[in-house]
Amino acid sequence: MRKFENVNTGMVLNEQELDELHTREYETMWNDKTHQLVDEFDTKEDFIKYMQERDVDTDFVEIEE
Repeated sequence: MRKFENVNTGMVLNEQELDELHTREYETMWNDKTHQLVDEFDTKEDFIKYMQERDVDTDFVEIEE
């Protein structure tokens, strides 16, 4: 399984954990209306799908095992 390291904290997550982290962040953005694109989507699911496809997380880099 692929692993990713946070370049700021050194925390290592596997792919599933990183996906879950991102999903929680997107849900928070939706619920708190903290992302400029929230108002452009009818549903939280549509917003999360959009973010999963287009968001770039530069805090995590893939590492070799």
